[in-house]
Amino acid sequence: MELGELLRAAGRRWYIVLIGLIATVGLMLLVPRYVPVTYDLTASVLLLPPANAVTPSGETKPVQNPFLDLGGLDVAAGVLANSLSDTRTAELIAPEGSGIEYTVQEDASVSGSVLEFAVNARSEEAARAALAELLDVGTTRLGELQASVDAADAFQLRVMTVTDNTIAVPNYADTARALIIVGAGGIALTLLVAVSIDAIIRRHRASRAAAAMAAETRSETTSAPWAAEASVDPAEVSADDRSAAEGPPARAPDAEEPDHVDVDVDAPEAEAEVEAEAEVEAEVGETDSDEPDIDEPGVDAEADDSESESAAESEAPEPGAPSLAPGR
Repeated sequence: MELGELLRAAGRRWYIVLIGLIATVGLMLLVPRYVPVTYDLTASVLLLPPANAVTPSGETKPVQNPFLDLGGLDVAAGVLANSLSDTRTAELIAPEGSGIEYTVQEDASVSGSVLEFAVNARSEEAARAALAELLDVGTTRLGELQASVDAADAFQLRVMTVTDNTIAVPNYADTARALIIVGAGGIALTLLVAVSIDAIIRRHRASRAAAAMAAETRSETTSAPWAAEASVDPAEVSADDRSAAEGPPARAPDAEEPDHVDVDVDAPEAEAEVEAEAEVEAEVGETDSDEPDIDEPGVDAEADDSESESAAESEAPEPGAPSLAPGR
């Protein structure tokens, strides 16, 4: 996820970010209680050569200036530092649960037999007490080491305290480290929770919207099945499909259809009857032609009158027909 999307998601869930920041600040306020500030106190110790020296003639005489004979004492300083790092000394100076830590090592800033004693404690008083006890243990341990090799008292090494600080320096390293871890972890966890909740909410809304759209689509499909048909490109529709879709052409408004159409189901039988009647009439006509014609005056006059009337009737125009007489 990009930084912009992360910030936008955190902005949408600002209330979660606010709650997370408040909780983070509260945890940071509790850090000094569980990771308190410690205090450092140091002291520097110098190993001196014996107070007496042996001359080449075998005589013993006091050393005029011990600082002129510091060469070769760095080995003795390393042995003393190692002896003060054992378990017995640790249990004596810094018992478990006391919160005291100490170190004894050669001072890298000075070449020679200078040892640095450092103590770290939860309070200034505890640091001063631990340092004083460590210096005493160091002096005693040096004597024990020399006695173990049967060194004469007149030729034993001595210890000189060069610096003995009485003011402890606060050490905020552990507290600052804990504050950084708690603060960074709280902010990262807050953003993670905010982004996760934002993603869950948006996914839920999207699913609800999709479900609502699907339900609406189903309802529209049920009410109008044609709405669910796939759309077709008009260019792909053939002329036959278009004519079939459009239906039969519209009929002219002036055209009138008959109410009903008479279908003569018995047309073949009627034709047969007509043919039979025609044959009968033909036979009757032939029979009449074989008989001699007899002119009867009355009958001829009546026949002529009937023919003239039928001719007049055929020439008379039908009612409603247009008149063809000129000038009218």
